[in-house]
Amino acid sequence: MDDPLETGSALDRLTERVDDIEAGQARHEGGLHGVRTDVSRLSGDVTDVRHEVAGLKSEVTDTRQTLDTFIEQYGRDREVAKAQAELNRLTTKWHADFAQRKHTRALARGLVHTLTAQAVHRNVVNTATVRACTEERMLLEPTY
Repeated sequence: MDDPLETGSALDRLTERVDDIEAGQARHEGGLHGVRTDVSRLSGDVTDVRHEVAGLKSEVTDTRQTLDTFIEQYGRDREVAKAQAELNRLTTKWHADFAQRKHTRALARGLVHTLTAQAVHRNVVNTATVRACTEERMLLEPTY
């Protein structure tokens, strides 16, 4: 490199390389600026998504509470329906088993009442006897 021409040529080559490096750096800086812009925009998008996810989480929680309330009410309604069906079944059975007895008891009461009144009126039965029999029956009947 003692030769000035050779030194100039090396200097020109170095200058060209520096210019190429500067041009590359300018391109990279422009690219980095674009990357920074993209990262900033993506950060805003991520923030928006976080807000939307928080809103969805709140809506899911509300929906879950509504569903739980519905399920509880449905269970209670189902138990009420079962109880009503059982009550209807027992009422029907009671009427089938005891309706005739109720009619027979009413008929017997009517006959006893009428016959007792006639027997007392004709002096066949003394009212003291009727009273004594009635009192004894009442004492013997635990559900009276």
